[in-house]
Amino acid sequence: MQQDPLAKKRHLEFVKTIIKKGKVYTIDNEDGIASADSLLYQDEDGQPKGMILFWSEKRLAQAQCKAEWSEYKPSEMALSDFLENACIGLYDNHHIIGTNFGSDLIGYEIEPLNLILECIRKLRKAETNLTFKRYDNMSIFERLVKDHLSKDAE
Repeated sequence: MQQDPLAKKRHLEFVKTIIKKGKVYTIDNEDGIASADSLLYQDEDGQPKGMILFWSEKRLAQAQCKAEWSEYKPSEMALSDFLENACIGLYDNHHIIGTNFGSDLIGYEIEPLNLILECIRKLRKAETNLTFKRYDNMSIFERLVKDHLSKDAE
């Protein structure tokens, strides 16, 4: 599945920044979090999967609070909460994650479990260890995510 080179560049910056700053942003209002239909992923009925959008910086999220999202406000989430709660919840609900989408509607689409593993690799490379509420350590969390991916591939 080929993605736009600009989207890939924005995604790499997304991962680098959230690892460095330890936080992720979304935009939401009283009705929920900003979402869109995936252009690349479909469900078993051939319909676009739902996609929840996240940004690496508050200013990037704030820039999207216009037009159809003018009633939305940026919301901050700790990286550990994002990985163990948001990503797992989105996986359970068969959603995709969109990273650093711009007003040009260019952004990167990724399966939640793949994003978790990508972040864990970068955290290890940066010699950073996250503390999770539901997992004793990052290695256990990583193993569980890999187990889910293995089962999905069967």
